[in-house]
Amino acid sequence: MSLGLTDLRRLASEQLLQYRRNRNYLIETRTNAEAARISAERRRALGLAPERSGKKHTARELLQMRRWACAIEHVRALLAKERPVQERFMCRCYGLDTAVPLSEQKRARIVKLAIDFHVAESTAYRWCEGIVDLVLLAAVQSRAIEPFEKDEA
Repeated sequence: MSLGLTDLRRLASEQLLQYRRNRNYLIETRTNAEAARISAERRRALGLAPERSGKKHTARELLQMRRWACAIEHVRALLAKERPVQERFMCRCYGLDTAVPLSEQKRARIVKLAIDFHVAESTAYRWCEGIVDLVLLAAVQSRAIEPFEKDEA
């Protein structure tokens, strides 16, 4: 299934908005996996049966989350190094560090950020597009998405 550029940009925007939640989930999963491993070793040492636990996400879904998080972190580091103002804009616009109010419309958020950063509204929208494009490129690089169909010959 091939996605168009508009669909890819929408996907990147959604991933940016989910980044904070997914990152926290990945950290929690890693911590829980370590705790489960230690618990399993203790249970095995005591001769007890292994503990059963249900998974919320498949390994493939976790891998996709990691790849998207890696892509976003790569773009964030790049912007922090080359354009720190845009990196701060990215963090506030997409809620990378703190939650974005669900009741707030995207347009209202961008206008507010344009005022806060002392830039024109059109510049803020251009920054958003640039950020999404950079995230898309990083996602392709990290293999989070494969926008081009492979020829199976």
